[in-house]
Amino acid sequence: MPCSTDYGIVHLHPTLRCNLRCRHCYSTSSPGAKPGLSGARILPYLDYLKREHGYNVLSVSGGEPLLYPELPELLAAAHEIGYHTQLVSNGMLLGSRRAQRVLDHTDSLAVSIDGDRELHNALRDSPDAYDRTLEGLAVLRDRGANFGLIHTLTKRSWRLLPELVALAHAYGAGLLQLHTLEAAGRAVSAVDPGLYLDQGDLHRVFLLTTVIRQTETALKVQLDLIHRDHLEEHPEAVRAGATPPRSMRELSRELIITETGDVLPFAYGFDARFRVDNINELGYLEGDPVGDYFRQRGDGLHALVRHTLREVLEGTDQLINWSERLLRAAGAAQQAVVT
Repeated sequence: MPCSTDYGIVHLHPTLRCNLRCRHCYSTSSPGAKPGLSGARILPYLDYLKREHGYNVLSVSGGEPLLYPELPELLAAAHEIGYHTQLVSNGMLLGSRRAQRVLDHTDSLAVSIDGDRELHNALRDSPDAYDRTLEGLAVLRDRGANFGLIHTLTKRSWRLLPELVALAHAYGAGLLQLHTLEAAGRAVSAVDPGLYLDQGDLHRVFLLTTVIRQTETALKVQLDLIHRDHLEEHPEAVRAGATPPRSMRELSRELIITETGDVLPFAYGFDARFRVDNINELGYLEGDPVGDYFRQRGDGLHALVRHTLREVLEGTDQLINWSERLLRAAGAAQQAVVT
């Protein structure tokens, strides 16, 4: 993962094509998805974001990024521009020759793992997904790659955290990132509602994660939750301080480029009314579209962030998935905030 805290991440989703049809997918990725973005459109925009706005990390996911035909060339060119390159993958295709070319231009990886064999295969809707993912992890271990595991926390899986820690150690992962199951994409209709965690579950996860962190030295454990008290004391942690941000990167450390070319702030699935740009609509990249967006709409977007914080502080939940709350607030925002 990036060694510096001075980062701005471009999350690129170049295709929804995937070798799986996961029940909990935040999008609608599948084997039958259409081809995605053209590298000829992506690269000039990446160069612009790096040069004019200081974004310096490229994280490619999907879909399954290893099915994106232009991936090796894209990552190589991103390196030339000056990006730290990351890949988010299900790990099942890492043994291929093509994957080796990709790994030559990848600084760090994250591989998704959903629990034990039974749970992983059930959520991935595939009888061999778990074993093939382990084969991919073995490739990364033998290569000495810099990689971590990403786990989607569910009501069934959080109890497996000690086993996931052991798995990370067995394959040499340096990070275990824990993210709660969200009602987005295919998950809205394909996931058993009983798998979503309530506040009681989140507190148990928080305590268990705290214990694991106290005993772990080689493995970083990242929990994508933030405590309400911390938000109240440090609103700047989510860019909700009273002082308006001075730049787009200060307001939104993460920009998303979707499979349709939309450039969105904060997170995949952010309401399209807040769209920053679309790389497919550019004849030539002229001017400063991101800077213009910030100058025209930055105050409104900052107001949305502060409104979301007020809602959180007025509520009773103690542990917060901030990106999920912000996505929800954006979807419910009134026109006055949007424009």
